[in-house]
Amino acid sequence: MQDATITFDCPGCEKTISFSVADIGTVQECAHCGGYVDVPGGSDSVFPGDTDYDRQVREYDSQTAENARQMEVAKRQQDETARQLVETARQLEVERELQAAHRHLNEKWSNTIEKVDAVVAKWNSLAEKMQSHIAKLEEDRSE
Repeated sequence: MQDATITFDCPGCEKTISFSVADIGTVQECAHCGGYVDVPGGSDSVFPGDTDYDRQVREYDSQTAENARQMEVAKRQQDETARQLVETARQLEVERELQAAHRHLNEKWSNTIEKVDAVVAKWNSLAEKMQSHIAKLEEDRSE
């Protein structure tokens, strides 16, 4: 009974796929397209020569296989979540570094602005002195 298979067409890619009868009534992945498919039939399906014991074994095998599949899906989801957390942590670190660089550039910009303001103030002071000297020279010349 364990070697028996069920064959049908995938509704997604329409290619023929086969699964063990233990997978009847479960959701499996198509080997061709990776889509999820419902394996037709169920634990109450009747096969020639079936006994109650055969149906119970098939139901148990089906439930065990479905549990294993769900555990695998959960494991993949956990792995993906862990990957996303690592990526988020990396992005946060990059963001912190960018913020630190931004603060540093702002400090340098502020220092540069202060120096430019000091140069402009000195320039204005020199311009006033020159105007004063020019005015004095013009006054001396006119005398």
